[in-house]
Amino acid sequence: MTELVTNAFKHAFPAGGEGVITVALHGVTDGTARLRVYDTGVGLPAGFRPEESSSLGLQLVPLFTEQMGAQLTLCEGPGACFELAFVATLKGERNL
Repeated sequence: MTELVTNAFKHAFPAGGEGVITVALHGVTDGTARLRVYDTGVGLPAGFRPEESSSLGLQLVPLFTEQMGAQLTLCEGPGACFELAFVATLKGERNL
């Protein structure tokens, strides 16, 4: 998540542009949580793949995603949008 937020700060709003970066965590009834990092910036080039990026940090995002047993999706939005879906384990009786 840190790399996605850092990348948004660096690249989403060139030339001093303004916008919004959002980090949202959503739980669903099947125990899967979804962590979404998105911005209102310039977006990603068509056919963008993190593992083929020139950014070492973005190249590592798919690796970290795999290590935590999550699934990475590039979602649609006005800017860049990444979503990690993973099984959430909570102690106690709370459900997501």
